[in-house]
Amino acid sequence: MSEFAAKAETARSDAPVYNGGHPSHMDGSASKPEKFEPKQEQDNRQTADLLLFAVKQSGQSDTAKQAERLLPPIMIDYGNSIVTSDLKSKAERAQLSPPAKEASRPPIKWEDAPSQAKEPAKIADKPPEKAPEKPVEKTSEPRQEKTSERRPEKQAEKQPDKQTDKQIGRPIEGRSERLEEKEKERLPVDGREAKEYLHGDGKSLPPIARDFANIGRHMLQQQEAAEKLRPQIYVAQKSGDSRFPQGTKENPFTSIQDAVDRSAGGTVINVAPGIYRERIKVDRSDISIKTNPENPAIIEPGAGAKGRGDAGFSISSYTSNVAIKNFEIRNFDGTKGGIRIDGRNISDITIAGNNVHSASGAEGISVYGRGKEESERVKNIDIVSNRVHNLKLGQLEAMPLNGNVSEFKVIGNAGYNLDNLYIDAIGGEKTSPNKDLDQPRKGLIAYNFADGISSTNNGSYKREPSAAGIYVDGAKQLEIRHNYVRGSDFGIEIASEHKGLAARQINVAGNIFENSKLAWLTRGGEANRPGGARETSVWNNTVIGNKRVQTQENVDLQTFRIFGNQAYQTAETIRELPTAIAVLMRKNRERTGR
Repeated sequence: MSEFAAKAETARSDAPVYNGGHPSHMDGSASKPEKFEPKQEQDNRQTADLLLFAVKQSGQSDTAKQAERLLPPIMIDYGNSIVTSDLKSKAERAQLSPPAKEASRPPIKWEDAPSQAKEPAKIADKPPEKAPEKPVEKTSEPRQEKTSERRPEKQAEKQPDKQTDKQIGRPIEGRSERLEEKEKERLPVDGREAKEYLHGDGKSLPPIARDFANIGRHMLQQQEAAEKLRPQIYVAQKSGDSRFPQGTKENPFTSIQDAVDRSAGGTVINVAPGIYRERIKVDRSDISIKTNPENPAIIEPGAGAKGRGDAGFSISSYTSNVAIKNFEIRNFDGTKGGIRIDGRNISDITIAGNNVHSASGAEGISVYGRGKEESERVKNIDIVSNRVHNLKLGQLEAMPLNGNVSEFKVIGNAGYNLDNLYIDAIGGEKTSPNKDLDQPRKGLIAYNFADGISSTNNGSYKREPSAAGIYVDGAKQLEIRHNYVRGSDFGIEIASEHKGLAARQINVAGNIFENSKLAWLTRGGEANRPGGARETSVWNNTVIGNKRVQTQENVDLQTFRIFGNQAYQTAETIRELPTAIAVLMRKNRERTGR
């Protein structure tokens, strides 16, 4: 674990005031619930904000052209005016690249798998022999009754001998017929510069995490501009001049809950600095609650706090168009979390720029979809540029998305010093009474930073390492791209803990996994809880240090493909990175002069 992680609790955000916006979301109609298309090659019928962000270098260099070809939409003039470019037609792309090669595209179109999928590359690792299964009685026990044997270390498999450190930069697993095209999606980098960009000085968030957070902030520009034109009301710790209407700057509310309860649709609630011991329930639509990120209001929803909620902020059923931004939320032991979205028919929620930390037995930022029908799903949830750290979670997770949840984006967040799972997309736990809808889907998890995610100090798991930076537990139709996970028990896990439910249609590309304790990737279910994993591609990722892949039960090796990943012994030996991260690194060099 880095020195930064050890000192994380005292770290403060230096994020500037950012503009906000709530972008449109892709169509979530129920007419074809199984159809999902990875974002890299699809056209503009699904909005550009669901694609990945990257930085375009200035000028017309070959690097800029390559970045534009491979990573639409491109963010232009990073840090100033940001413009997203539309996807270029194939003809336009042909002018930027040699015509001999077909344009790169994701390895699987999910609606075609497995019937029309081409024969996958030979998988180097083989699943272990099945141990005799113990009979498991079907039960609907609450989530806290999970066992601690979810990911036993004994099943971790070392990569074959061909993947020794002497072969730094070689693919970790077998090549596919499209690998030559995939390799274009990396750029050369200097190893020493890469180490500095990834690790920083060990005392604060590294440069890559700050850039990830800025990508999230730039998503929100339009929302912030629109909020300036809406009615404003104010909250402060002390009341003002009673000659003025309550809620004005001159006579602010003294309770955030009172301001919420008395606000009309379209209102922006501005909260002044100070400590507010409240649990705020948000059951009104079309409101924004915000504070100044440079001097934020602090919410302490623990023992003795007032209010109608069960978390620092709780958003309940039949609520839409709500934003909660820039708060510090701490000391929330005895609650259900820092920020909680829980219910049915909840949509268009933005959780951005919050600093959630220092609590035991409570989740950080959580989303629970309890709707029985597709129309009742929790949808269009943006969790952007938050920090979640120094939580003692027990058997809970720091950032779970659970149940009937669709069309969500988790972008630009940082999680560190957590003693259980960080980002967790969970299905099959009967959060929704409809088992066919009880799984998160159609989501984007991108540009998130994770450090020190480990259960070795968690008594709920017998202090055994079992935590992952990103965990896909029975979810489907997810894009997981350009995240950086380091020093965790597992880098990423794609699995299911429930019989008959598989994690599927997952695209994992362009991520960095560094110094995972047990394995950078684990997949499948366990013999005593046989879920599974299938229809997944893991490609073009960078693995530093531990190169082991763990394969458990019920992995469909015909449709779960691992190829085109690169392994390095240390960060200093890196020679290439996925294009999006390489371009961010080069822009950081231009900005800092290093």
